[in-house]
Amino acid sequence: GDSVESPVALRTSRIVEPYGITPDEPDPAMVDFRGHNHVAVALPYTHLKSIAYHPIDGITMEFQEHKVVIRGRNLRELYDLLVKQRVRYIQEDDFDNEPETATFVDAIIVVRPQEVV
Repeated sequence: GDSVESPVALRTSRIVEPYGITPDEPDPAMVDFRGHNHVAVALPYTHLKSIAYHPIDGITMEFQEHKVVIRGRNLRELYDLLVKQRVRYIQEDDFDNEPETATFVDAIIVVRPQEVV
């Protein structure tokens, strides 16, 4: 018999949550920044020097040897959890089909200070 190919399923929702915490475990030692292209870097909370939140510009985290900028929308709760050092990972996503009220991370930019112009 002839085989019929099934139609390709269109992605209609996020694959992974924009950030993760594990309430039943000890606070994480590091925060894992995960790009949508499977590139990731984890940095220790002990190296975090400052963190800033701006409703339009997003979250800026200054580590001893890195600067991380997180862009998206509705990031205030994520910021509050980062300040408490509760976030285990942050996931960048290039597919936004979430409600306007949902937290969404569309960019994670990680630079070392010598790369900053």
